[in-house]
Amino acid sequence: MMLRQTFLRLLPVVTVWLVGLSLISACTGQPEEPVYETSTATVTSTSSPTIIWFPATSTSTSYPTRQPEPTENLHPGVGDIYLRDDFSRPALWSSKNGVGGNITIVNNELTLALQEEKAYIASLFTSDDLSSASVEVTSNVTLCKAEDSYGMLIRASNEMNGYRFLVNCQGKVKLEILKSGKPYTLVDWMQSGQVLPGSPYQLRLRVWAVKDELRFFLNDVFQFSARDSIFQSGKIGLFARQAADTPITVSYSNLVIRSIDNDYVLPKPTPKPTATRRGQYQLINTPVPTGKP
Repeated sequence: MMLRQTFLRLLPVVTVWLVGLSLISACTGQPEEPVYETSTATVTSTSSPTIIWFPATSTSTSYPTRQPEPTENLHPGVGDIYLRDDFSRPALWSSKNGVGGNITIVNNELTLALQEEKAYIASLFTSDDLSSASVEVTSNVTLCKAEDSYGMLIRASNEMNGYRFLVNCQGKVKLEILKSGKPYTLVDWMQSGQVLPGSPYQLRLRVWAVKDELRFFLNDVFQFSARDSIFQSGKIGLFARQAADTPITVSYSNLVIRSIDNDYVLPKPTPKPTATRRGQYQLINTPVPTGKP
């Protein structure tokens, strides 16, 4: 009975205490943090390029292999040796000494030496006249300067008439025709890769003559060609020509003449159009003919 009364007395107190406790708890409790919605970034996968370590190469277009063309034979139709001279017989060569120069044949060489200013001297081979042939001779220059020249006469009737193949001491070559001692230009001076300026110097001169075509070589290297029909045949000659007042000395050796095959046919020349027609020759020396062409 007494417990019941005591409980009833304490019930209001307990109730008030519980209510106060809840209020205190509500006032002193941590505020609830708001929850925000965050958008999640969408990760887009980026594909990296694939490395090709051994890329394929383009296949080149194949072309048919061009076969090398044979080297043109610039002295065709050459046959056997017709005549060879080692310059051991002086009687085979004219030995008339000119003004300011002399001709000697010693030690298998024909030597032409000039001392006077602008002198000219030549020696002719006394064999039969030649028409079509291939002629070779070795020249050996020991004294030579500037425009001094030397070389070969082709189809010559004498020292003053025929074709004259010149090599000068500046490394150039030229072709003239001599008519009564007057030189006319057929092929003007042109530089040759086979000739070094000055002296001493040795060359192998060669002329291929068939009908009206003449071809000229140094050390068997083609230099130029010309067509002319004034002189159809004649003798072989060797010469030296002084351009100034300095001496020139040149020796020749080992002459070889080869025949041209009878069945060889010279091709016809290709005509070249020209605007105007010039004279056949260009006069390069106008003085009255003398013994010094």
